[in-house]
Amino acid sequence: MRFIVLGTPITQGSMKSIGRGRMIHQNSKKLNVWRDAIAAEFDRKKPDGWDTTREYELMCTFHMKRPKKPAHSYPVKDLDKLIRACMDALTEHAWEDDNQVTNIIASKLYAEEEGVEIIIN
Repeated sequence: MRFIVLGTPITQGSMKSIGRGRMIHQNSKKLNVWRDAIAAEFDRKKPDGWDTTREYELMCTFHMKRPKKPAHSYPVKDLDKLIRACMDALTEHAWEDDNQVTNIIASKLYAEEEGVEIIIN
């Protein structure tokens, strides 16, 4: 299955304390919108009879806009944190738990239009 989600890819991983031992993701508002967009597009494209109980392979290609004065020839967002956001977004949609993903291929690149291409096998 292949689908594309347009928008700025948001990383997941860094946490901040909001007091009394409670933690949230640093960019939780943007992250929630991004994860919801991924889940919604998957649900829209999901074929009938999709099995959420088996193992899966995941391929993600993240497309990001090049800054006007890039410091590097590659996007500087952490690839593992971009993947984590996608995997968590797809939990309870594509699979029951992201531990069912047995293989991941991922890349990030500069592009005219931001988003992510996701392939699930």
